[in-house]
Amino acid sequence: MNQSIQLTFDKPAFYRWVVEQEGRFELENGRVIDMTGATKAHSLIVSNFIGELRQRLDLDVWRITPCDVAVEIGDIVRYPDVVVEKLQASGGPLVAEEAVLLVEVLSPSSVNRDLRKKAAEYATLAHVHTYIVASQDDPRVWVWQRAAGAAFPAEPVEIAGRDKTLPVHAFAFELALATLYRGVGV
Repeated sequence: MNQSIQLTFDKPAFYRWVVEQEGRFELENGRVIDMTGATKAHSLIVSNFIGELRQRLDLDVWRITPCDVAVEIGDIVRYPDVVVEKLQASGGPLVAEEAVLLVEVLSPSSVNRDLRKKAAEYATLAHVHTYIVASQDDPRVWVWQRAAGAAFPAEPVEIAGRDKTLPVHAFAFELALATLYRGVGV
């Protein structure tokens, strides 16, 4: 369950604290949020996304990282399950400052945060072209994609079914939901 713990920090203090912790945490309005409880399905879906992205993207141009790279939205610090950014992007060792694609895999306690709050936050970042939220209960994704020069859409496109594909316009390819959910007993 994702929950606020009784710690408050500004961003610099949060980064000093978080690098010494086990587990996953985010910073929201100065409060530390404990991001606990990933399941096997969650881990498999994240691994499948990373595997598919690594096969399709030029790794001399793009960096693909799991949940250990932060994305900052003002004073908020998020750790998406998958981050794709250009290799030469700045931000130092902890922060992706030019993330193009972000993926979150839902857990029961993260539904509202991932589908509403984070979507609105990521919409404010001009460099984010694609935000994907994946269910771990069935082969279903919600995707927000910015068209060239356009605003981030207010609502996602929902794609459901193992026979469906997820178009990723920023990179001009599609990901098969059957592949993203391979090994997941849904």
